[in-house]
Amino acid sequence: ADVVGAHLERLRATLGPVDGLLLVVPGWWLPEQLAALEALCRVAGLPVAGAVDSAVAASRRRWPGRQLLHLEPSLNGLVISRLGQDDGVVLAERDELSGLGVEPLLRSAAAEVAQCFIEECRFDPLHDAATEQALHDQLPGWLARLGREDELLAALPAGASQVQARLPAARLRARLARAGEPLFQWLRALPGPLALQVHDRLAGFPELLAGLLHVPGGEVTVLAP
Repeated sequence: ADVVGAHLERLRATLGPVDGLLLVVPGWWLPEQLAALEALCRVAGLPVAGAVDSAVAASRRRWPGRQLLHLEPSLNGLVISRLGQDDGVVLAERDELSGLGVEPLLRSAAAEVAQCFIEECRFDPLHDAATEQALHDQLPGWLARLGREDELLAALPAGASQVQARLPAARLRARLARAGEPLFQWLRALPGPLALQVHDRLAGFPELLAGLLHVPGGEVTVLAP
């Protein structure tokens, strides 16, 4: 609460006087969390005028003849919002798939990277806290590169020196594809053609995005950050 309060104070100083805030709220938030944020905003002198679901706010157009879904990863799961389009965009239903959040996906990719280091130079980067942190710091960049390249040479600190290992894109892709299979099966079981709005955090895992592009009848839009 102290951290959020300090951020809101800084926001108020940046914005100057405002009549109220419109909050865009992720789908996994609980009512209690929203109430707590509203109270903190009020203390900071930023009254809340209203709130809108982030899946609804992200919708930029109608998709006639398609079922509109919004895919947004939370820390631990993937929130799938089904959106109605009859009279503007409205939230219809919400589902969540565990194990497809940002943290488990990064842990899975980190485990595969660590295995590459172990096999190539008998070095386990997850055995030391500093090296494990360095791996996680570089992992998003490595994943982005492996979405474009077949292989890269990764380097991690090991005491006063560095260790290097080749990371084959095929291994990371296969690992993430296995992680995403429950999502792909879930989508394939839905009736009718789909329109998929994909949050940019999910697009940071290229193999998951590639799997979505192969869902039969699916039209994929990656949202801007």
